[in-house]
Amino acid sequence: MATQGIKFETFTHDRMRQNGKTVIVNERNICFGASAIRSYDLENKKSVQFQIDPNNPYILGFKFHDSSHKDLEDSYKLVTANGSRKDRTATRQCSSAALYRQHKQLKSISEAELKSERVFLLKEFSKKDSIYYIELTPSFEYSAEFSEIRMVPKDAIGVYRIYDKHEQIVYIGSGYISSRAIDAQRRSNDQFKFIEYSLLDNAEKAMEWERFHHERFVEKNGDLPKYNKIYAPKKRNVSQIGGSR
Repeated sequence: MATQGIKFETFTHDRMRQNGKTVIVNERNICFGASAIRSYDLENKKSVQFQIDPNNPYILGFKFHDSSHKDLEDSYKLVTANGSRKDRTATRQCSSAALYRQHKQLKSISEAELKSERVFLLKEFSKKDSIYYIELTPSFEYSAEFSEIRMVPKDAIGVYRIYDKHEQIVYIGSGYISSRAIDAQRRSNDQFKFIEYSLLDNAEKAMEWERFHHERFVEKNGDLPKYNKIYAPKKRNVSQIGGSR
C-alpha cells in the first residue's frame, strides 16, 4: 500500500478531556479543572470571587474562599460538575451569567464554537490569598459595519478581522484599526461588509495576537485569509491555552 500523500491529524472533539491546570469558559458557567483544583489545594474552598483588572480586560482573577457564598458578598458557590459538593471529583464550577453581562471579552469567548478556544491555563497570583488568574484571548468582541469604519476612534489600536459580502473572513490585521482596515480594503479592491475587533494598549501586543489568530485560522482552514499574504512577525510565543507566555 502506497503511503505517499497521506497526512494524519489528531482526532479531537468537543467533549475531549483537557489536560493541565485549566479553566474552561462555558456558556453558563466557569469550570475549574481537577488538575488545577488539586495542584493549588483548592478542593475544600466553598466559594469564589471574580477579580477584575481595570487596566487590562484580558486578565481575569479568581479569589477562592473557605466561607460559603451565603456569608460572603459578591461571591459564587463552587460546586462539582453535577451541581453537588458531595461528588468525589475535584472539578469545580461556578455560575458566570452575571459576569458575562458586564464583560464583553468573556461573553465573546463563551460563545466560541470550539471548546479549545475556551480553555485557559490557571496561573498563581498569590497562594497565600488564594488568588489565581487566567489570561484571556482577544476574541473580536466589538463589531461594526465596514461602511461605518470611520466611527471607530482613529487612535484605537487592536487586532481585527474583516468579512466580505459573503460573510467570509478575508483579512486579519493589527495596529490602528480604522486606518489599517481602510488600507486593506483599498489594496484588495474588494467590498468589505463588516469588521470585528479587540482593543489593546499597544501595537506590539496587537501584532502578537495577529500572529496568534493567523495560526488559529490556518489550523481551521488550511491557509491564511484571502488577503493575508504572509503571517504577522513572530515576536514571542502566544499559547493556544492561556494566552501569552
